[in-house]
Amino acid sequence: MCLSSQVQPSTSRTSDGGKRKHDDPEPPLNKRKRRRNKRKLDSKLNEVKMIMSHVDNKLSEICEQCDDDNDNNKKVIDFLRELMQNLNKEKKELVGVFGKTGAGKSSLINAVIGEEDLLPTGTSRACTSVIIKVEGNTENQKYVAIVEFISREELEDLLLSTKHLFVTSSGKKEKVDAESKDNSDRMTALFGNDWRDVPYETFMCGEKYRKMSTSIKKTQRFQCDSSSTLSQKLVDFTKNIRNPSSPLYWPVVKCVTIKVPNNHLLNHVTLVDLPGTGDRNKTRKDMWKEMLSSCGTVWIVTDMTRPESDEEPWKILQSACSIMGNGGECRNIRFICTKADQCLDELSPEDTKAGIIQEFQAEFQNHFPEDGFKVSIVSTKEEIMPPEKNEISDLEEFLESLNNPEERVQRYVSDAYGILALMMGARSQNVSQTLISKWRKTPMSLH
Repeated sequence: MCLSSQVQPSTSRTSDGGKRKHDDPEPPLNKRKRRRNKRKLDSKLNEVKMIMSHVDNKLSEICEQCDDDNDNNKKVIDFLRELMQNLNKEKKELVGVFGKTGAGKSSLINAVIGEEDLLPTGTSRACTSVIIKVEGNTENQKYVAIVEFISREELEDLLLSTKHLFVTSSGKKEKVDAESKDNSDRMTALFGNDWRDVPYETFMCGEKYRKMSTSIKKTQRFQCDSSSTLSQKLVDFTKNIRNPSSPLYWPVVKCVTIKVPNNHLLNHVTLVDLPGTGDRNKTRKDMWKEMLSSCGTVWIVTDMTRPESDEEPWKILQSACSIMGNGGECRNIRFICTKADQCLDELSPEDTKAGIIQEFQAEFQNHFPEDGFKVSIVSTKEEIMPPEKNEISDLEEFLESLNNPEERVQRYVSDAYGILALMMGARSQNVSQTLISKWRKTPMSLH
């Protein structure tokens, strides 16, 4: 729960140059109350940590007594101890931003965190082609990006999957079918339009492949003074550009982590900008499904003009509800209608919101409590849409609540309770590798 005394200063913009406004200094009484609340939270957290430490010691004793003949019990104990270790690691709340290509996901993130030029934005074409994680930089005042690449073996697998598309010894080329189109697009981004003009074996020994394979490092780090400068440096690694003049590296990028300085909304929160769903690129189409189960909060972004009829956001909602209903990490779902400024004269935000909630209640209400699902109507163009109707500030306040110390303590206690519940289940039945596999498939935040 979010205590008013713990909520940090509002991030809503004002008319004075678009800067964040800051509250006046707290009165001494509020400071004392905040200190008392912090002491209570620290006491509660320490109590739970002592219990889990005692449990961990007991598991160690049991593990030492296990003989090699009872390998199944040892696997379960090792797995429980792994969960215990992960429980004490510093974790951030993952907020996954999902939606169709062109729905405005990147623009939404830029607007909510107050960084207009941070993420690439566009309309009909996919601007974000890799997973981008946005979190706070608590180490210095720089904008930092860490680019993580695929391995050379994975690059070779990509090329091997397109082997049949290379020119043959007879000079013939196979027609690109729908199944091969994704990898063909990736090869074109990496090596240009003429990559298939030589036999596969010749290409693998050629200069283009040698340069690309040697340029792939485990990670690459950028550090800039401004978000716009950093964004420009990341274009070749994140953006799918039509007819590029030089190679694009996004097909060999696993993930980009961007660290933003001086942003309290990101102290304990990571926003995940995922490639758009619903287009013909199978890799992007499947990517969001893999990420969905590890997000504590899911933002489903769709265009305001057709939120109730667009199939893609409802598919994402169905998957999120299923995960939430089966013990997964997801606890909050927001259905966010963007570009509301473009249709204020045609559509009522209130009617649109009511229609979505009605549809949700008819299809998904049984999966989780009503307060776990909310609808927001937003516009990134605040000068066009009246502030009283634009709910960007509501999303900012939600992120503030995730940074709230009480919320973070509650998440730790909840994760600890989950481990204890699993242990009780292990005592009451013959726990096998099947139980461990099932637990891993529905990960909690402690994983």
